Order: sequence, then C-alpha cells, then structure tokens
Amino acid sequence: MGLEKFSKDEIEVICPCCNQSIYIEIGVDVDEVGSDERGMGIEIQYEFLTSVECYLCEIIIEVKGDVWEYPENVINDFEIIELSSECKKK
Repeated sequence: MGLEKFSKDEIEVICPCCNQSIYIEIGVDVDEVGSDERGMGIEIQYEFLTSVECYLCEIIIEVKGDVWEYPENVINDFEIIELSSECKKK
C-alpha cells in the first residue's frame, strides 16, 4: 500500500553527520500498520523506511518512521523513529 496521494508532501530530516536539513517525500515505500476510528473518520498509521543522500556531506541516511493520516487525505503527524548512517571523517 502507498500514500501516493501525499507524494508531494515532505518531511524534514537532519543529517546526523553535518546537521544539514534534508527533505524527503513521504509518499514512497509506506505500509499501513494500524487505524482507529475518530470523530472525523478513520486515522491511519503508516510506517516507512527509505534512504536519502545528504547533498552536503554525500552520505546515505536510512530513515525509518511513522506517518498518521487524519482526517482522510491529510498528514496529521509524523515521527522519525530511527536515522542511521556512517559518517565520513573529514
């Protein structure tokens, strides 16, 4: 399952090596992992895992997180669960 309808929505990730802000699209590689009925409809929780390259220090960062859709078609919240990378020594 995917969040194709959010393919233009981005979240900010801070590079753990150089502190550069990097923006990643949240519409790719997501899986629905839960849902709850709320006042304005169903809240859906998605999990994502993606890789992004820092354009400043050129390292690859693995990003794992959760995104909540509520109400329908609206990103209500997101959480970065894990960032992993191997920083290059300069």
